[in-house]
Amino acid sequence: MNYRPKILFIFSSLLGLIFYGTIGIANTQNVTATAQSKSTAPARKTNSNNIHIDDIAIKISSDTQPGNSVISDEEHKMLALKLSNDAQEDFISWCKRQGLIIALFGLVLIIAVLKLIWDSIENAIEKSVKELVKEEMARSNRLIDSAVSGLVDKKTDIVVATNKTIEATTNANTEIERTKIALNELQEIEKELDKKLKDCRCEIDKEVKNTALIKIDLDLAKLESEERTTGEISELENKIKYLKLIINEIDKDEVAENNVVDELLINLNSNDKEPKYTAAELLPLFEIKSNNETKDSTAELLQSNRVEKSNKIANAFVDTLKKTEDKALGSILLGGLGKLRCNDEVLEYLFELLDNKTLNKLNDTYILFIIGTLGELGEIGKDKIKDTALESIINKLLLILNTDLDNKEFASDITASQVRSAIAVALSWYGKKAANAENDVIKLLEDQEPETRKNAAIAIEKIGSKNAITALENLTNDESILVSKAAKKAIEELKKL
Repeated sequence: MNYRPKILFIFSSLLGLIFYGTIGIANTQNVTATAQSKSTAPARKTNSNNIHIDDIAIKISSDTQPGNSVISDEEHKMLALKLSNDAQEDFISWCKRQGLIIALFGLVLIIAVLKLIWDSIENAIEKSVKELVKEEMARSNRLIDSAVSGLVDKKTDIVVATNKTIEATTNANTEIERTKIALNELQEIEKELDKKLKDCRCEIDKEVKNTALIKIDLDLAKLESEERTTGEISELENKIKYLKLIINEIDKDEVAENNVVDELLINLNSNDKEPKYTAAELLPLFEIKSNNETKDSTAELLQSNRVEKSNKIANAFVDTLKKTEDKALGSILLGGLGKLRCNDEVLEYLFELLDNKTLNKLNDTYILFIIGTLGELGEIGKDKIKDTALESIINKLLLILNTDLDNKEFASDITASQVRSAIAVALSWYGKKAANAENDVIKLLEDQEPETRKNAAIAIEKIGSKNAITALENLTNDESILVSKAAKKAIEELKKL
């Protein structure tokens, strides 16, 4: 920035101001001196008729006579004083004007100086800023160069990465297309599977319905078979009854019967399987016959002989059971014991079998036959056991029932539900004498196996448990016809009590 014109202007203005001030001061001094001289100079008269006051002449008319002056001396002095005061006021006014001019020039000068200082500062700041800008520009250029270099490197990396990304995207798109094709194929397969599944479901539904119908047919067939078997057994029992009556008339002293029993006991110890099996099946038929019609000594002796004969057969069965390893023969012998009179030795042996083979192992096939035998011993009206043994048998059966049967290991053809079902049947033989087993048998109405539920309903009917009517009503619509029939019959009989 060029400061020379401004400096010349300020310098010339300063010189003019000094020159003008010097002249003003000189004029002020001259005027002051003149005024002072005028104020002190008296008014005088000249030879003419004029009056001179401070170089001011006042003309007097020519006809005025000496001594006849227009103004007096006093007035002359007053006039002179007035003129002096006016001159002073003019001077003071002039001084004020000169001072104002000087003040204006001084203000202009100050502004010019301040402007010069401001411009100098501004110039210095501008110069400093330019230097800083220049440095920053250089620094920025270096940074930009470095950044550009880095960006170039990154651009190279980005280009490489972009190429890889493009390649990966291309591969991904290819895989996506393949996936879409595979998905379409899967959808087609799924449609086919759904169609086949629907067809299978239709077939399964048909099979389920057919199975249900077959099950119903089997239940009906079983029911008819049981009814037919029951009828046939009843008819056979009637025939046997009449045959016994005939035999009793012929063999009143039972000599022939005793001979047959002795012969069968010999065959029981035979080494041949056929006569041994025949003896095991026939000997229980020679059960105790009660004779309540006559109470004479002959009848009592005959009854005593029959008890002795029954005990003899039972003991022979126990001896054979201890020796034989034939499971089939053992099952026949155990079933036969239930039809005979049970003495203390036989009952102790049965309990021993339960302790060893049921409570500890629970995997012996004898278990169902042992439970059945203990139940049949309680047949009402047969007096096969003593009243003292009855409670022991029921408690033993309940002990097995309350064992955690579901977590026990059984033989391959035996299940926990079958054991519970056998106990229900066994307790049904005791009728009302098994009243303390009521709650345990009611629980069996909820067993998962229909056979167990059916036998539990029959046992409740025999025991006479009216408290079970509500539970039995839940079985009247059971899926098994045999269960629902047994439940309805039990409810009907219990309501009669």
